[in-house]
Amino acid sequence: MKHLFWDQLLYLWQIIRYRFLFWGVLTGLLIIVQSALFRANPHFSLYLAWFRGTDYLIKYLPVSWLIYFITPLLIVLNSFQELWHVRGVQLRGQQYSLFNFLTVNLELIGVIAVVFTASAELLMILCTKIFNLQELSIGAFHGLQALLLLFIVNFWGTFLLLVLQAVISRYNAPLGIVIPLVLLIITAYTSWPLNPLNSLMILRVGNANIISMLCTIIVVTILYLFSNHRINLD
Repeated sequence: MKHLFWDQLLYLWQIIRYRFLFWGVLTGLLIIVQSALFRANPHFSLYLAWFRGTDYLIKYLPVSWLIYFITPLLIVLNSFQELWHVRGVQLRGQQYSLFNFLTVNLELIGVIAVVFTASAELLMILCTKIFNLQELSIGAFHGLQALLLLFIVNFWGTFLLLVLQAVISRYNAPLGIVIPLVLLIITAYTSWPLNPLNSLMILRVGNANIISMLCTIIVVTILYLFSNHRINLD
C-alpha cells in the first residue's frame, strides 16, 4: 500500500499541478496584498479577516472565508475520476482492489488538505509577523494554541469538503463544486448550531459543531467508500 500511495501521489500531482500552483499562488497573493494594505493598523487581524465568519444574529456572506474553502475544490475538481481512468487497468493488473484505490484516495485527500491548510496558515503567520498585525485569539485560546486549533479545524473542514466533492463528482462533476459551495453559503445565512460547517467560523466554533464536524466526516467517508463500491468504475 505504501508503494501504491507514492505512485498515486505522483500521478495525481501530474493531474492537478497547474491548478494547484495557480490557485495556490492566487490565494497567497490575496493574503499578502491584504496584509500590506492593513500594515498600518495594529488592530487588524489577518486570521479574522479570513476566518471570522458571521455570528448567529448578523448574517452576511464572508467572501474571503468562502474563497478559502472553495479553493481546494477548484484545485481537485474530478481528479480522482481521471486518476482511475488513467490507472485503473494497471492497478487491477497489479492485484490492487478497488478498496485499496479508494483508501489511498482518502489518504491523498488528506495530504491535499494538510498542504493547503498548512501553507495558508504559515503564510498568514509570516505576514502577521512582518507587518506587525494582530495575533490570533479564539475564545480562551491564544498564540500557538489558537493557531493549532485553527489548523485542526480548517484541516477537518477542507478534508470534509473534498471528500464530499469526491462523492458527488462520481455522479456529476459540476455538482461536486456547486453543492459544497451552496452548503457554505447556506451556513453563512443560517443559524443551526449543529451545522458542522459552523466550526469553520471563529465566531461560531464550539464543542457542539466540532463534534458534529467529526461525525459528518466519518459518515461522508463511509459514504465515499460505499457509494463507489456499488458502482462499476470501468
